[in-house]
Amino acid sequence: MTQRTRIFIRLTGILLVLTGSTALYSKDWRKLVNEESRPLTDINRLVIDYGDRDVVFVEGSGENLVIRDFMFRDRKDDYSVMEMSSGGKLTISRAERRLPVFFWFIRTPKSEIYIPPSFRGDFDFQVSSGNMKAESGIATAGTVNIELRSGDIRMKSLEGGNISISVRSGNLNIDDLRGDCRAELSSGDVHVKNLEGGNISVSVKSGNMDIDNARGDCTVELTSGDVTIGGIAGRGSYSVTSGNIRLKMTELSGNQSFDVRSGNITLALPRGTSYNLDAAARSGDIKIRDSGLEGFGSSNSIIVKSFGDNPEYTIKSRVISGNFEIRMD
Repeated sequence: MTQRTRIFIRLTGILLVLTGSTALYSKDWRKLVNEESRPLTDINRLVIDYGDRDVVFVEGSGENLVIRDFMFRDRKDDYSVMEMSSGGKLTISRAERRLPVFFWFIRTPKSEIYIPPSFRGDFDFQVSSGNMKAESGIATAGTVNIELRSGDIRMKSLEGGNISISVRSGNLNIDDLRGDCRAELSSGDVHVKNLEGGNISVSVKSGNMDIDNARGDCTVELTSGDVTIGGIAGRGSYSVTSGNIRLKMTELSGNQSFDVRSGNITLALPRGTSYNLDAAARSGDIKIRDSGLEGFGSSNSIIVKSFGDNPEYTIKSRVISGNFEIRMD
């Protein structure tokens, strides 16, 4: 047996072990090892600060906050700890994991946190590595700060007066998001079904953004990726370094600004919409698809023109390399 063959057999064996371990732990074998309960009647700020952990939020009953810890092996130094401090602040944390890094994918603890529906205080959540899932809605009248270094966020609904979400590596999926919101992702995709707020800001360095419906003043910045919004109303500012923008507006209720270095813009407006257009494409086409405006638009062109009766809002577009298209739906 040659040296190359022996190396190949060893590498194949390691791959089979890893594949088998992943399949073995695709089922959640973690068992309930700890449960804590505390009333939230005097709490106005809830802070959750874990290291590596999967967290599931569940709507509680009564007035008590309940935490249930699940582990593969019962380790008391990994239990959730609740600490009360001045000003009505409650912090939930745990000791850092001491297992070798090699076992992270099969040893991550999980905590279920049951939050009473009556809690309306500020909410802070921070996890270095793990997934966050909210099976029920999280609603607060104050601020919401969510920070996740590595992992996915999946929430049914999130509501707050001021919402901040930061994910370094992972995906953000929320069915209903309400409130002034700023979301920042370094690498990952954003998918929101319904988004409503006075001011909405989304920044993604690498990934795609897909929103089914949005209402509010929206600012979007993408370094690399595509923006798709199925239905939107409100002022809009969109900046993409490399990617495409596809928007369908339910109504034109604010100025729209587009700045794309490399990519295409497709904007669908309700038929009969009046607007001022200020569009320029350095390398590409400007197309306006309307039966009453046949022949409008040309390659490498600039169009500054008003359409319809007494337009109130302006659509401004700048594309360095790509096409800009307006069509009437």
